[in-house]
Amino acid sequence: MMFGLNAVLAETPHAKRVALVIGNARYEHVSNIPNSANDAQDISAALKRIGFHVTSKQNLDYRELRLTLRDFSEDVVDADMVLVYFAGHGIEIDNTNYLIPTNAELRSDKDVEFEAIRLETVLNAVSTAKGLKLVIVDACRNNPFVSDMVRTTATRSIGQGLGRIDPSGVLVGYSARGGTLALDGDGRNSPYAEAFLEHIEVPGLELGKMFRKVRDTVYELTDGYQEPFTYGSLPGHDIFLVPAALKEPIYSDDATIDAAKAVRPVDERERSAQRLLGEAMQLEDESAKQGALKLIAQLYSDTRAGQYSQQVTDVVGRTNRKIATLVTPKTTISPSGTESRFDAPKPLPRSNSDIEASLNLNRNDYRSIQRGLNALGFSVGPVDGIFGPRSREALKKFQGQNGAERTGYLTAQSFAVLKNVAKP
Repeated sequence: MMFGLNAVLAETPHAKRVALVIGNARYEHVSNIPNSANDAQDISAALKRIGFHVTSKQNLDYRELRLTLRDFSEDVVDADMVLVYFAGHGIEIDNTNYLIPTNAELRSDKDVEFEAIRLETVLNAVSTAKGLKLVIVDACRNNPFVSDMVRTTATRSIGQGLGRIDPSGVLVGYSARGGTLALDGDGRNSPYAEAFLEHIEVPGLELGKMFRKVRDTVYELTDGYQEPFTYGSLPGHDIFLVPAALKEPIYSDDATIDAAKAVRPVDERERSAQRLLGEAMQLEDESAKQGALKLIAQLYSDTRAGQYSQQVTDVVGRTNRKIATLVTPKTTISPSGTESRFDAPKPLPRSNSDIEASLNLNRNDYRSIQRGLNALGFSVGPVDGIFGPRSREALKKFQGQNGAERTGYLTAQSFAVLKNVAKP
């Protein structure tokens, strides 16, 4: 039962969640992997947003890598959830997997024991954690060390990518199935990191299902070339990195319910709705304010702030309708004695793209919007500030669910709400 209780506590805001993210991109003796630095940076940011205390390191040599793992092993002892993410070069020799520091030369196969770090060392570093332990390895790339490496023993095997493992008590995720290679990708992130970033912040996505979705996304991005794989097993109950926003967790017994209630803070949805309400009420443009309040009422209908937003929009709506019935159009008498009606000229309609352009959004604004959409379950993929087709499609789904026209373009109302959804 203790493991189940730890899993519950791992999903509460008071749980201790720690992560170590390493991006080895600049190697001294072989070609660099630029994406590794981007992957580490973006994944560190995502983990912080979902409540992890993150130690982020880049371009570690042999000594730095060993000391980092030693220090991290001391941090995880009382942790409820531990995650290690490594992006860089790795190699498998004689069924043993190694992560390669930036200063490794590996002139011969025997050098790997003295210049690289066994994957087993990483697993041992997190083994003392009392809760969930995850190790993610995006190091199955085409290895430039292998082509020039001298074989000192004819029977020694050097694998393609990393070899399969059978971890005990740790869930290990490979960016490519054991014995196969992973791609670096042509964009900012590797295909695996891109998929991981797309799914890790989705509320209510169970951990095992998240890894399956990552696998499907990578498989699609690489046209079937690359297939991620996980080794190890998860407990029988569901585990969430980001609990569902609208669902209460299901616990197995009264003792677990009591323990969870003891650490449960003020309702997070109510807090989020109150923050958004405060932002909306400060908008100077009345139309933007009413549109934002309407969205808050729809998104947070189960909160006091959402219900208040609905009351405000109802009152304003009734007032506007009354005013409309009292205002009559101006008339004048023509020389022929007939009445002519003069309406104020209607403004020319603006295109949806013009409306968004008038908001003068910068890349950080778009990042906030992407985080907000991800937090609400409308996946935009990587939070990179590039509002491309995937982000537009997510925005369309958000608009459709909330009764707005599915344009895929931002308005002052949607911007006012979405930019604040994922704020801490």
